[in-house]
Amino acid sequence: MDESLLVSFLAILSVVAFFYFIFYLIARNYKKVNAQWKTLSDRNQLNLNLPPSKWKFILGHYPTISGVYKGLDFFSNMYKHGSGDNQVVYTAFTFRLTTVQDLSFRLYKEGFFSKIGKMVGTQDIQLGHQNFDDQYMIKSNNERFVKQLLNARIRQLFLRKIPNMRGEFSINSNCLEYNEVIMINTESKRKDWQVKIELGYELAKTINEL
Repeated sequence: MDESLLVSFLAILSVVAFFYFIFYLIARNYKKVNAQWKTLSDRNQLNLNLPPSKWKFILGHYPTISGVYKGLDFFSNMYKHGSGDNQVVYTAFTFRLTTVQDLSFRLYKEGFFSKIGKMVGTQDIQLGHQNFDDQYMIKSNNERFVKQLLNARIRQLFLRKIPNMRGEFSINSNCLEYNEVIMINTESKRKDWQVKIELGYELAKTINEL
């Protein structure tokens, strides 16, 4: 075989092998994600909607879970945000509240940039409990509501159950939402997500009782 043809053949073979490997990884991840979401739905007695094929999964059609969790309407899904090199996959869940909350509320773990923000005067709500205040950022236009919501029991649940929370809780009209950059494709991630669902339920229930 001519040397130039051999080089071309090997180049084409390498490209094909590369794309086959990528497809293999995606297909394997597709199975892992579906398996963990099925377990999550089964154990919580919720409805599961899986993408019909690996191709749909590649195109961004991800599993969803919906139904009633301990008496509250619940929905969980995955979605892509951003584009190109900045595209990331989020996983989220929502609890529907019994009343519309006409307020803003965001709760997330304090990070490097939020610490810098505090140093230069960016305001967040302080609860007067240093162990919690030093770890979390709270943004809201209703300080009274926040202090009623984040009572001693709820604060202890956060500190004990999810000390390394990487996402954000927020209120959007009549829904309590949680969003995090994560793809649930392992047992440990599923168990961690279950803990966050349980904490989200406790938050939603407390909001409904206020």
